[in-house]
Amino acid sequence: MTLISAGQSLLDLALQEGGSLEALFELHDAYLAQHPQANLCLTDMPPAGTSLTAPDPVNADLAAYFAARHYRLNTGDVPPVG
Repeated sequence: MTLISAGQSLLDLALQEGGSLEALFELHDAYLAQHPQANLCLTDMPPAGTSLTAPDPVNADLAAYFAARHYRLNTGDVPPVG
């Protein structure tokens, strides 16, 4: 299970968890299945703190690379802290 951080888009999660942008549509479907009340488009930012169980990665090597380094992709516009 992945906890979505502020500024993290579905595209970020597709790369981080799925290892490829090809995972975007499956990830979007999984998000809507797990959060049926959500009205989330592919380009929307999911709310920070939302959990998501991602489907199996498309590119397991790249997903494992990010996981091994505890690297979270986050390309959203988040103001700096402090």
